[in-house]
Amino acid sequence: MKWRPAYALIAIIMAFSIFPGPALAQFREAFTAYSKGDYATAFREALKAAENGDLRAQTMLGSLYLSGLGVERDLERARSWFQKAADKGHREAQFELALMLMAKTGGPIDMDQVRLNFFRAAQQGHVRAQYNMAILYTGVQGLAPDWDKAAKWFKKAAEQGNALAQYSLGVLYAEGRGVEKNQIESAKWIGKAAIQGNVDAAVDYGFLSFKGDGLEKDEKVGAKWLLFAANKGNVVAQNRMARLYHKGRGVERDFIEAAKWNILARARGLTNTELDELAAALSEGERREAERRAKLWEKQYGSSTKSNLSQ
Repeated sequence: MKWRPAYALIAIIMAFSIFPGPALAQFREAFTAYSKGDYATAFREALKAAENGDLRAQTMLGSLYLSGLGVERDLERARSWFQKAADKGHREAQFELALMLMAKTGGPIDMDQVRLNFFRAAQQGHVRAQYNMAILYTGVQGLAPDWDKAAKWFKKAAEQGNALAQYSLGVLYAEGRGVEKNQIESAKWIGKAAIQGNVDAAVDYGFLSFKGDGLEKDEKVGAKWLLFAANKGNVVAQNRMARLYHKGRGVERDFIEAAKWNILARARGLTNTELDELAAALSEGERREAERRAKLWEKQYGSSTKSNLSQ
């Protein structure tokens, strides 16, 4: 997985109880300035509040030092401020500290400290920490996998609405890892993730709808989910849409549209000899129309997806 720091200051202000006295006013000033993009003022006021013991301000300082906003970037100070707040129980600081350690921006990796800080935050209901706890238990950085614990933490995060956790939990139910194999539960959680826009989940839910695994078989529904994923640039879904349009399954049969999706899939590295041969059988005018549609799709959807299609 990709580890990166998060700068959700809304989470910081909501994550802890209000501090009385000067620290409260100072933090409010810092938060207001941060929200306006006045990072120099945010840093100055956060420093005052942090020195008065406000854990939210200490966490904000960690983020400002980590990102170099309003102050010169300083990883050592970022870690120090995160550590202060984390040791006092601030869950966002615990999460950010764990991310720093995992990303090697907080010094040499200490997996015990990574797991400890993710665990502390996860125990307080931090959904991304719960998801990352699950990831650790799948076996990363040389850690032995523990699928029972992975499933437990994926479920906690999934129940809080985390789409990645919902998809992962659905996969575990499909495979019977850490939970009893259950295709209905698998389809349920994968569907929840797909509804939130998770592209991998959309692909899987499309396939499940075609097969009727864990849910009612419906090829039109399956085609809609695969089309959603195809429009997000998923090459497998694009290849499948080419097949579906050629066969007329879940969609109205359309050889030109089939050729369009095959062109897009090929541009992203997924080739298919059968589809190429079918496209070659089209008339010259039909092939030009397929190419026109493919280029039009690239202009509309392709800016954020990898493609080798010439414009």
